[in-house]
Amino acid sequence: MIDNILILVAGFAALIKGAGWLVEGATNMARRLGVSTLVLGLTVVAFGTSLPELAISVLAAVEGSSKIALGNVIGSNFANIGLILGISAIIAPIIVRSSTIWKEIPFALAAAVIMLLLTFDTRVAEGTQDLLTSRDGLILLIVFVMFLFYIFSVGLSERRSFFHRDKEFKVETEEAHMKWPAIAALIIVGIVLVFGGGELVVRSSLALALVWGLSESFIGITIIAVGTSLPELVTTLIAAYKGHSDIAVGNIVGSNIFNSLFILGIASFIHPLEIDSHLWVDGIFMVGLTVLLWIFSGYRHRLGRYKGIILLVLYIAYICYVVWRQGLIYL
Repeated sequence: MIDNILILVAGFAALIKGAGWLVEGATNMARRLGVSTLVLGLTVVAFGTSLPELAISVLAAVEGSSKIALGNVIGSNFANIGLILGISAIIAPIIVRSSTIWKEIPFALAAAVIMLLLTFDTRVAEGTQDLLTSRDGLILLIVFVMFLFYIFSVGLSERRSFFHRDKEFKVETEEAHMKWPAIAALIIVGIVLVFGGGELVVRSSLALALVWGLSESFIGITIIAVGTSLPELVTTLIAAYKGHSDIAVGNIVGSNIFNSLFILGIASFIHPLEIDSHLWVDGIFMVGLTVLLWIFSGYRHRLGRYKGIILLVLYIAYICYVVWRQGLIYL
C-alpha cells in the first residue's frame, strides 16, 4: 500500500510540474502572438491547467474505469469554484467583467447542464442504463467547438499587436521574448509529464481503492479531483494576488468548460462511460454551485471575502457529504 501511495504522490508531482511547464510555454506562445488577457485565461491557461483532468479521464476511460473519469470531472469542477475561487476571493477580491458574467459563466452553466442531461439516461430519457456514449461525446465536442468559435471572435476583437506592452498585464522582457525552441521544449516536455503522471495516478488510485474498499467515483471526486485541481489552484491564487482578475476567473470558468465538454467528450468518444447512480446528486450540486457563482459574480461584479467564505464552506460541506455517503463517517 505504501508503494501505491508513493506512486500516487509521484504521479501528482509529475502532473503539476508538467502542467506548469506547459502553461509557461503556452503562455509565452500566446504573448508572442498577441492574445488578450481574457482569451489567455479562457483558453491557453484553462487548457493547460485542465490537462491533468484530461490525462486521467482519458486513461481511466481506456482502462475501463469510467466512474473515475466522470467523478474526476465533477469533483474538479466543484473544487474549481468552491475551493479555488473561494480561497482566492478570501485572499484578495476578484473583479468580474461584464462579458464573463453574461457570456462565459452562462456558457459554463449550459455545459454543466448539457453534460448532466446526456449522462443520466434513466432519469432524463427513460433509458435502461446511465451511460455516456460516443454519440453523447460527439455532442459535447460539437458544443465545445461552438465555444472555441466564440473565443476566437473575442480574440479577434480584443487582439493587441504586442501583448507584453499591455499595461494591465506586464511581463519581464526576457520572458516575453522566450525563443520558439524553448517554448516548444516546454510544451512537449510538459505534455509528456502530464500524461505520464496521469498514468501513475490512475493505476495507483485504482490499487488504493481496491485495498481500502472505496468506490471509483469516490476516489475520482475526492483525491484525484483535488490533486488534478492543484494547477488551477496555484495559477488562480497567483493571478488573484497580483490583481489579474481576468486570468483568475477566466482560468476557472474556462477549465470547467473544458472539463464538461472537451474532456468528457473525448473520454466518452473513446470508450462509453458507465455512470455511478450517486453521481446524479453530485452533478446537481455542481450545477447549483455554478448558478451561485453566477449570482455572486453579477452582484456588484465582485467576488469578495464573504462570498469566498460561502463558496469554501459549501465545498467543505459537499466533501463531508461524499465521505459520509461512502460510509467513512457516521452521524
